[in-house]
Amino acid sequence: MDSDSYIEDLYRQFKEEVRGGLSMAHFDRDELLEVYDYACDLYDEYTKLQALMLGVRDYPLDREFRERKAYYLYDSGDTEGARIALEEITGDSTLKSLLSLRLDAGSSDENERQMSDILWRQSKGALNDEEIIKLIETAAELKLYDWLHKHYDNIKQCAEYPDTVMYELSEIFEQAEMYDEAVAVLEELTADQPFNEEYWLMLAEFYADKLNDTDKALKAAEYALAINPQSLKGRIIRAGALFDGDISKDEALEIVRALVDENPENDTPRLLLANIYHRVGRTDEAVALLRARLSEPAANIYVLEHLLEVADSIDTCEDVKNYIGVNSGMIDSEWLLTFVGKQIAEQRYGAAAALLYGAFISGIPMPGAAVELMAEMLYRVAAYGKVLSVYDVIRKADESGSDRTPQFGLLNALALIRSGRDDDALHFIEEEMTRGIRYTGDMFIQRLANVGCSYYYLQLRDMLQNRNGSIDDYDPFA
Repeated sequence: MDSDSYIEDLYRQFKEEVRGGLSMAHFDRDELLEVYDYACDLYDEYTKLQALMLGVRDYPLDREFRERKAYYLYDSGDTEGARIALEEITGDSTLKSLLSLRLDAGSSDENERQMSDILWRQSKGALNDEEIIKLIETAAELKLYDWLHKHYDNIKQCAEYPDTVMYELSEIFEQAEMYDEAVAVLEELTADQPFNEEYWLMLAEFYADKLNDTDKALKAAEYALAINPQSLKGRIIRAGALFDGDISKDEALEIVRALVDENPENDTPRLLLANIYHRVGRTDEAVALLRARLSEPAANIYVLEHLLEVADSIDTCEDVKNYIGVNSGMIDSEWLLTFVGKQIAEQRYGAAAALLYGAFISGIPMPGAAVELMAEMLYRVAAYGKVLSVYDVIRKADESGSDRTPQFGLLNALALIRSGRDDDALHFIEEEMTRGIRYTGDMFIQRLANVGCSYYYLQLRDMLQNRNGSIDDYDPFA
């Protein structure tokens, strides 16, 4: 049995045995350490905690479990608990020294000096995977990226498994946007481990996503596929490189269509196919493909995001409403505002309008600023009837008018004019000007906006009364 199969089987066995409670579960020390570390790799916090609890229970004096307990507390934000756990560990160790440094970090120069001291104490091949990971992790947390680059060879020499150093550093350098350093490490990693599919895929993905080098991405993906011709990720990267590099768009389409058919429950090929359709001008097919997936149970929110971006149309507001109806817990205000902000920045007003309006008609609570933003997005995509209906809903819910900003009122007036309802618009403007702008916001920027809205109200009233000029001359959103 190879090592990967062994740890996967052990991990599954552990999860089965602890399902009924910890009291009857017993594993030896090395097995618990392996399960704990594997759960860390998978970000499986529950299993990680279970393995730690068993280790501390059955091997209370074991140094490695005490060290992992200290790190667990630190990673959970309990720095005081981590300090106490460290004090329980007698003597010195690499992991203890690294965590002590993180808890009591000083200046950059002092941190570098202490990291160097820790490194110089190591003999060749002395650091196991856990120690190497924590050493690199500590340096990254302290933002000692140049130190990592400078001491790369020394760190690798001290590692029991040098490929772990290369793997971890490639990710750290990528996160730090040190792309030259990251790709150099990845190239060395694939040269050192030429039959490791995962490493070739990492290199291919890096070439494609960070360096936009489709030729090298294609070559690295083909090395990975030589090792495993059925690799889903390898075939996806290869198809993307063929398409993006303008090498063979037809072959790219053929590959991705096959992947969609072979993997009906995996959204990644479907999203790539929709993106390719959209980029070659077959947007209707892209929308239909995504909409079909969205109608299925447990559709990923990324499918909704792609549908909104590809369609960029208010017509997808019903898709948003339907999605929320089935997956209400997947939509939170932070995600919604972040996504909307991205669409506005990239001038996809239809996508922004559809998401905001779909959330609004689904009954998701919105602050006044979000409602005003929704009205503006609806207006920008000429959904004037929806602007008017939203304003009417808000007006009825807020009879005092305290929550209706002047900008929202201006959008309502403009929508009335754009809808051919000039008399209603004139009546509305007269009412607003008689009522006066009394919005309670008192920030300086808001006061400037109030003055601006008053100016446009006067201009629009003059246009409507005298029947001169065009609304385009007075529309700040035109």
